[in-house]
Amino acid sequence: MILTVASYKILLTLMPPHPSRTGEDARNAIASSGLALFNTGIPRLAVFQKAALEGVPVNQVKGDSYAGIAWRCYLEVGKEILL
Repeated sequence: MILTVASYKILLTLMPPHPSRTGEDARNAIASSGLALFNTGIPRLAVFQKAALEGVPVNQVKGDSYAGIAWRCYLEVGKEILL
């Protein structure tokens, strides 16, 4: 199987929350260079660190309302991969 540039996409992770424009600026710079990006990005959320420290997937972190949000971000990336 020969892999081409069309076989790859960039996934932006650790995107800072608003009002920071760093994530969007990075997305725009990469897109303007002609490289393929996933539509979904992964935000910088403390719940990811909690999950790592607890040794569980992010959707299993108890008591953090951002666990569901973080999990949905990866679900959206998964949908993009499967399309």
